Formats: sequence, C-alpha cells, structure tokens
Amino acid sequence: MTLSSMSTEMKPVSDKFKDITINQNLNILSTLKKMDEVHKKLLLVMSGEKFQGLISIGDLQRAIIKGISLEEPVHKIMRQTIQVAYDYEDFEVIKERMLTLRTECMPVIDDKNNIVDVFFWEDVFPSSQPRESKLLDLPVVIMAGGKGTRLKHH
Repeated sequence: MTLSSMSTEMKPVSDKFKDITINQNLNILSTLKKMDEVHKKLLLVMSGEKFQGLISIGDLQRAIIKGISLEEPVHKIMRQTIQVAYDYEDFEVIKERMLTLRTECMPVIDDKNNIVDVFFWEDVFPSSQPRESKLLDLPVVIMAGGKGTRLKHH
C-alpha cells in the first residue's frame, strides 16, 4: 500500500503539522523556544506551505557554539541534506529506511514539496516493541588486582 492510497485525517496539512512547523525566517532563539514549547528536538522548516528542510536541536547547538547570533534566521543554519520519503513510497520501505539510517524523523513529501505526512521514530518503533539484539562473540578481559590503594582516600 502506498501512502497516497492510505486514508489520512481530513485536516489541511498546514494545520495537521502546525505544532512542529516553523517559518524559515524564524530566528534561532524563537526556534529554541518553540522546541521547548512542543517538546520536540526537531522541527519542520517551511517557506509558506512548501517544505524546506529540518532543524534539530543539534543544528541550533552547533550554531550557538560557533558564535552565530541568536537573531539569525534558521534557514541560514539548517542542514543542507536530509532524508525524506515520497508519498508514492510504500510505508514498509520508509520504515526500513528509518531503521537502517536510524532517522529520528522522516518527512513525507509530494512532487511539489508539500508535506503529506511525518513519521517520528517513537511512532514507528514504539518503545514497547522489543529491540532486535545481536549476540556478539567478543572476548572480554577485566583486569583486577592489587589492594586498591590508589582508590583510598588520602
């Protein structure tokens, strides 16, 4: 089943994702405040109704560390390459890509750069779902010896 054939909420996309979208001209400080307000570490950056990219808390932290003004618009610091899915792709393909790339957020867009849907890791892979673990054949040596005198309080 493709995403375009799935039934979706009957809300305009701009309303459906309003809480997690910002305008590309919003400044860094206001973007931080928005993330705090909606309890998300990642927001969708828009120009009008068109998807432009993503901004993460890490992007904002790197900008602050570099000494970029908090008044700068986010479009100047957002990452240039991101992973997106397309509305004609099968959900299982998108899910597998998220798992392989460990992608926290996967925006789904159409051919006109309109947001169709957004998948967050916690929604696609609920924490109640057991994680696949692999047994490693890795020998471990724990070096322990002596009286522990270096650990004594002097």
